[in-house]
Amino acid sequence: MRVPVQTGGTRTGAVHVPTRASSTWQLIPYPPTEKGREPPVYAVLNKSYRQKFFIDTGATTTIIPAAAAAALGIRIDDTTPVVGLQGVAGSDLAYQVRLESIEIERQTVFDIRAIVYDLGEDENAGLLGNDFLQSFQVDLDSIKGVLKLRKR
Repeated sequence: MRVPVQTGGTRTGAVHVPTRASSTWQLIPYPPTEKGREPPVYAVLNKSYRQKFFIDTGATTTIIPAAAAAALGIRIDDTTPVVGLQGVAGSDLAYQVRLESIEIERQTVFDIRAIVYDLGEDENAGLLGNDFLQSFQVDLDSIKGVLKLRKR
């Protein structure tokens, strides 16, 4: 079965909705990106908040922006764990929180830790790291602009 997908109010294509998610690839179209850029996708956090993410197979941990944490009602205070971040641009400190779920096109991972951090280039976006992606077989087809996910 194929159903239309809406992203930011514009139609982006069709997604194959599998009858058995465990054995079928979930196709998630994404808009063309600049060379060397991660593809953007949208995910639903805690079954309530739609968030833009970049797929980053080089990131260990998922990162959400501070605005997403606030919208989800995640309280950050003196008891919130602080973790060190290390990336190509250097290092920094950030808060670690727990998300109930992250869902992309009916593909859900439950009980996942995320880092609250605003990315420099696009503060409204987060990164989907390997802590989310390891639950799937992942295939990024940058020519067709499709992310394929299949539950492991």
